This record gives sequence, C-alpha cells and structure tokens, in this order.
Amino acid sequence: PMVMSNPFTTSIVLDRSDEGWRNALTSRYFMYPVHVSTSFLMTKGLHSAMYLLLLRLLYRDYEAVFYLAKSISCDSPFSEEGKQIFKAFSNANDDYHPNAHACRLKISLASF
Repeated sequence: PMVMSNPFTTSIVLDRSDEGWRNALTSRYFMYPVHVSTSFLMTKGLHSAMYLLLLRLLYRDYEAVFYLAKSISCDSPFSEEGKQIFKAFSNANDDYHPNAHACRLKISLASF
C-alpha cells in the first residue's frame, strides 16, 4: 500500500490475501541457503532469484538489486509463476530515486 506519512520507508507490507498471486505460484515460499561466509544469500533457480530481487527492490537496496539483476536473465519466456513475480515489480514504479530508475533499466535489460 501507498505510505503517505513516510514516503521513503523500507517497510514492506505483504498482501497475503491476493488469490491471483497465490494461484500463480507453485510454492508459497522460497528458502535461500546462506553462503558459508554469511555475507549473502544464494538463489535456487530463476523464480527464487526474481522474488529476492523484488524484495530487495521494494526494500530500496539498490546496490544489491543492481548486482542481482543479472541472475534473472534467461533465454526462454517466463512461466506463469515468473510472469506473476515480474508483474509484481510494478509495485516499485512509484520509487523515483535515480538509483531505482537505474535498477529498473538493468532489470529490463536482463529480462529482454
């Protein structure tokens, strides 16, 4: 939801009642192994990488988004689950920070 009192908040409120979202996903959660160095998460597949990228973008972690964007490039069309996650990226379209624009461009290039 739109936050009027603190427009640059990094708080994320998930809407778990969206039937379209739940029906499109094959898994209700993703588990991310933590690297031995405990400095980053590892993704297991395209959809988990896309979801982590979405959460990082909504959290406004632009540097992590920029480096993680290359992990969502693939040479085949997205499945229904991938399309649903990619559609959720539009929730970050109201972020007008210059770095957010750069991240959206990088995501666009990676998914082209």
